[in-house]
Amino acid sequence: MEKKKIKVLISFVVGVLLFIGVIIYLGPESFLHIYENIDLTYLPPFAFFTTLVFATYVWRFQYVMHAYKKKSSFWVQFKQTISSFAVSYVTPSVRIGGEPLRVYMLKKENNIDIKTGTSIVIIDKFIEFTGSLLFGIIGMILIMFIPGVPLYGKSLLFLALLAGFFVLFFVYYFTIRDGSGPFTYMLELLRFYRFPKWRKLKSPVVMVEKKMEKFFREHKKEFIIGMIFYVLSGLAMYYETKFMLLLLGMSVGFTDIVLIIVVWGAINFIPVPAALGFQEVGQSGLFAIIFGAGEVGLAFSLISRIRSLIFVALGFSFISGFTGEQVMRKLDEKAKKKKIE
Repeated sequence: MEKKKIKVLISFVVGVLLFIGVIIYLGPESFLHIYENIDLTYLPPFAFFTTLVFATYVWRFQYVMHAYKKKSSFWVQFKQTISSFAVSYVTPSVRIGGEPLRVYMLKKENNIDIKTGTSIVIIDKFIEFTGSLLFGIIGMILIMFIPGVPLYGKSLLFLALLAGFFVLFFVYYFTIRDGSGPFTYMLELLRFYRFPKWRKLKSPVVMVEKKMEKFFREHKKEFIIGMIFYVLSGLAMYYETKFMLLLLGMSVGFTDIVLIIVVWGAINFIPVPAALGFQEVGQSGLFAIIFGAGEVGLAFSLISRIRSLIFVALGFSFISGFTGEQVMRKLDEKAKKKKIE
């Protein structure tokens, strides 16, 4: 546990140093760019599409739940989505850090057992990562034709996409084949089952894999519709980015917006809390190459970070309310037990 904390601290320090380095390199005029060029008439549509992005996540998740014959209201799932995002944002992985919390909330708020909840969350993430891979490939093709992008940058993106493809293929193939599922296979390969603590998890892990197998084999329609919702979230993200740029006084074309989104998404996989520093470096570098305006890239990063922090604050307020409800339920249960006694 101590080693894990040290790694998180080191990654956070590296991010802070990168953040400071970008600001020093671009100068204080980067902050002035926001003040001098911001056009608040684009704030309402930006806020609308930002919220719509999260709404499409909820609809996709609800449809995956439908395959497992589970239902939940939009508002409950919206709260769980934002809560999961908040935890993910402040942990070393923006995309998956909050998923254990979501499984727990599904159990407490929707009465969905841990095994089924885990399977639902994994399938939802599988759909998300599949969609991200497809968008990443589109971005890779576009980047290949942009002069000024260094070869090592193109190579890193290619290797990241290749690694993503193999991970998704590994999960899918080992889920539908006869024999050990993907997680059981890895745990056996790494010989984790030598330890009693991990040996106890084998049965629950196998059950989760069986539920995943059933989804892949019997619910292809739900998978396709889930992908359609992912495309809708990509469309909403496109307009979110477009209005964010207009907010900064900048109008750009379709190809440039797609590249910005691809870089934005790729950076989120870097194991640093909030991708601090890396987001600023990535967007400043991209804007410098495409538009010759690295300071606009920094301004874009700061606006997107403010947007994220608003949802993080909202998410932790939901988590606080959820925790309070759980405490009150336990107190009520104890009080009832005492009355019976």
